[in-house]
Amino acid sequence: MTLVFDVTESLHITSPSYLIITFSSGQLRRGLVGYDFSSQKLKNLAAALSPADVRVGGTYSDFLNFDPISDDANCVEVTAPGKKSTEDLDFTISGQRWDNITRFCDQVG
Repeated sequence: MTLVFDVTESLHITSPSYLIITFSSGQLRRGLVGYDFSSQKLKNLAAALSPADVRVGGTYSDFLNFDPISDDANCVEVTAPGKKSTEDLDFTISGQRWDNITRFCDQVG
């Protein structure tokens, strides 16, 4: 079998913002452990993906709350193992943490 590709013209142009990078809400819930937004290596890797949109999604999105005035010390995972109530799954991301994420995104494009 022979495949022939005609690459002389494009059938479709993809939007420059086609690439979307997703942060799992579970990662946010755990405080983004392992992400050092001040790391030059991470900045270089992320800049290579530019332009891209950032999305927060995942199973825990339904339980994510945003508190723009709290600090990170007050925004911790609140669910203990074995809890059964959905209210126990709620967690909060602070304005400070969100600002760190958006500042990083601005820096890397």
